[in-house]
Amino acid sequence: MDFTPTDQIEGFSLKASCTGCDNDGQQISMTLKLKGLLTFVAALLSGTLYAGLIGLITYPLRASLISWPIWVGLFWIVLWRFKLVRYAGYFAVLPLSILTFEFVRTISHPPIYAFQYMSLDRSHYTPAIHVKNGGNSLSQNGDGKERNVTTIQLGEDGFRADPETGKGNPMRCREVLIGDSMIYGSGLPYSDTLRPVLAEMGVDACVFGVTGNSPIPFFQRDNWSNKLL
Repeated sequence: MDFTPTDQIEGFSLKASCTGCDNDGQQISMTLKLKGLLTFVAALLSGTLYAGLIGLITYPLRASLISWPIWVGLFWIVLWRFKLVRYAGYFAVLPLSILTFEFVRTISHPPIYAFQYMSLDRSHYTPAIHVKNGGNSLSQNGDGKERNVTTIQLGEDGFRADPETGKGNPMRCREVLIGDSMIYGSGLPYSDTLRPVLAEMGVDACVFGVTGNSPIPFFQRDNWSNKLL
């Protein structure tokens, strides 16, 4: 067939086609999102465990709250940067073991918490009860020897008494001590608290100590303020 210059040739273009490229891109994007989410969850759990461990060691709650976001951010960087998500469980072994041990120990040997036996107006404790401490609260006496505070006795007036005899403050006193845990003798066996110590010095004083308290709540109820005054 002969062509003339005026003849037009209908051309066509070839486009590079890739069947399934869009699906592959979506899968890669979904995989990255899943890895990011998994890394964040692993960092969140690991950071929470280590923050709880810090709180267990340092005791104040604010230490855990302050260190928690720092731990989470640190684990997020380490796990994502070095691709260690698969090894996140190994990071959790130490704090999880210590926290589990402490949890089991606390359940098996529960300590005494004063607020469980404190009146609503915080003026006194539940009268005439004998509380066992599980033998895990240690205090130090004047000789430097540790003693186990295994029991706490609260007298008829709602304040600390001798766990062996049940005797505490007398009905009337000339001297009265009012205060918080220092007056109560927190962490000390009864023999090392103010009332028996003062008794050895010839001072028969009534000791009205409530942990974490101040003198004001003692005057919130008439029957207790009458006894104090």
